[in-house]
Amino acid sequence: MAGYHPCERSKSGYVNSMGTEDTSRFKWARDYEPTPDEEKVRNAAMAGERCIFDKPTTINAEFLRILMLGVRSDWPVAPIGVIIEGEKPGDEDTPRLLTIEGPLDLTDARAADGRALPALYIRNAHFTDPVALTGTHLKHLNFGGARGLSVMAEYLQVDCDVWLGGARCRGDMHFGGARIGGQFFADGARFENEGGHALDLQGASVKGGVFLDNAIAKGCVHASGLTTDSQFSANGAQFENEGDVALDLQAASVKGGVFLRRSKNGPATFKGTVELNTSLLDKFNAEEAQFDGGSTGVAIRLLRARILNDAWLDG
Repeated sequence: MAGYHPCERSKSGYVNSMGTEDTSRFKWARDYEPTPDEEKVRNAAMAGERCIFDKPTTINAEFLRILMLGVRSDWPVAPIGVIIEGEKPGDEDTPRLLTIEGPLDLTDARAADGRALPALYIRNAHFTDPVALTGTHLKHLNFGGARGLSVMAEYLQVDCDVWLGGARCRGDMHFGGARIGGQFFADGARFENEGGHALDLQGASVKGGVFLDNAIAKGCVHASGLTTDSQFSANGAQFENEGDVALDLQAASVKGGVFLRRSKNGPATFKGTVELNTSLLDKFNAEEAQFDGGSTGVAIRLLRARILNDAWLDG
């Protein structure tokens, strides 16, 4: 929601910067009347259970904001978090049954003691509007199987994993400067932002590694300055940004190595330049990968890159 500013939560809601209970500011939340399907989500969240929909269902993003921010003391969310799933259709091109309607804005949200808000799982859903998570602190984030997804999450902090497996993303997917305690997992995801950044992980710290195996990206996968104690894996991925940079890992520090190998779906392919200048990698494995610099004239750059162990570039 436009105009939201971070504040801290007391036992019965949020408090303002003066330390007194702010009862007027969240009147909109107290007056909110949930639909029957939203009541089902609320009851499941309070009981620490999953809520699964096998029929066409629309959930208002403002309702989810109320649950996640904890501004209603009569709707306490269990520690496991908010877990909503639409039944996954057999055909990937079939529209999702679950729709999240409106912009979901959790900008700068966090618990009063500085710890994370509950986990947020919204799987196999269609998003009508962008999700704003800049500066937010969550236990876990899962938008697996999403459609129409656009996320602005610069400086997001997630204690465990960010999961985007199978998602189809449009426009901005910004995770620059994020701090992720587990994995960034987007196996089989599609990122489309031609001429821009299909996925932005610039300066992010991802302790458990980045996994983009079999992902498709139209636009630049921008991960310069990325740091991880694990690996960067894009086996079988297809990254395309003709005439520009397809994958940017300049100045990245990847302790587990970079893997751009063939997967069961086929070879990893890169149309546009792969930039590894000044990066620090444990190993680099691009066996059977296909590099096509196109009009840039440069397929891969390794200027002043340091590879501590093995490097494979067999075609």
